[in-house]
This record gives sequence, structure tokens and C-alpha cells, in this order.
Amino acid sequence: WWWFSHGYTPAGVEAWNCIRALDYLETREEVDAERMGVTGRSGGGAYSWWIAAIDQRIKVAVPVAGITDLENHVVDGVISGHCDCMFMVNTYQWDYAKVAALVAPRPLLIANTDRDSIFPLDGVVRLYEKVRHIYQLYGATEKLGLNITAGPHQDTQELQTHAFVWMNRYLKGKESPIAQPAEKLFQPEELKVFDELP
Repeated sequence: WWWFSHGYTPAGVEAWNCIRALDYLETREEVDAERMGVTGRSGGGAYSWWIAAIDQRIKVAVPVAGITDLENHVVDGVISGHCDCMFMVNTYQWDYAKVAALVAPRPLLIANTDRDSIFPLDGVVRLYEKVRHIYQLYGATEKLGLNITAGPHQDTQELQTHAFVWMNRYLKGKESPIAQPAEKLFQPEELKVFDELP
């Protein structure tokens, strides 16, 4: 962890990757740059927090299993289950609710499962309560949500469905429920670059 003392963190690198991805997406003809949202799970959930906090081009965020509070990390010891991409250079010892405050008052759905060992439910709920107070100050509590589903640290159809509904509501103005499960566009084998590791 010595590199933090030099101002380096992989979270910063990932945040920069996200900024550059948005820059690229804005060049695409088929992308409506006024309606960009972000979601991701675990490390992707952390990146969702970082990019939504630092870039106003993100209009809606649904971080999934990507954040908890410092009490969970330090006191409960879940820090050892994480990669270093989860942690900002934290000179001022800010809790993660301050990161979330940078998202407000844009739509934010905090999603997690109830038995996630590296993002424990108690820390997620504590964080949500602090963030809810911030949204109350903005008069925007309807733009903040908490979605907790059953399960360990894994993606579930239920988490995805709630994320789709949230995105549809705030990016498309649609309130209709998701009628069917998401279809996989690609099978995992189709996404492989190499048949075997080099």
C-alpha cells in the first residue's frame, strides 16, 4: 500500500479509463451523450461510483456491490477481500458517503445482496442512510434508491432487473416493468481473445 503515499491509486487509473470511455462514447453517432448511465458490479460497481462522482455526463448511476463504509473496511476487516481499485487516496479520511454526495442529486440506485461478505449489508445500509440525508437536502429523495436482494457476492437476475427499470425510468422516461429476463448477446466462449493462455 506504499504507493498511496505517492498519490497513486488504481482507483484513479480506473476513473481516468471511465472518463476516456465517456469521451469516446460522445464521438459515436448512435450515442445520446445527454442520456448516459453507468452500472457495474464489484470492481465495476466501484468504477460506477468513481465516474458518477467525478463526471456530470453520467446522468444515472446504479453501482452494484461496489461500496460500503469505512467501518466495514477497517473495523470489520473486509478490506482484505478487495482489490486496490476500490480505494481512493484518502488523505482526509472521508467515508464513502462523501463520494456519493458528489453524485447527488442525480438518480442513484445503490444495489447489493444481503449476504455479500466483502460489501456487508450493515455497511451498505449505513452508507445509504447518510446519502439519503444528502438527497433530502436537495429535495430529491425520489432519485435515490436502495435495492437489496438475496444472495452472496454475485450478480443476479433480480439485481439486473431493478437496474434496468431504474435506467429506463431516468434515461428513457419509461415506467414499464421488465417483462422478461435479459438475453445474453454473447456466450462467454465468444468473448475469448485466446483459446488458451499465452
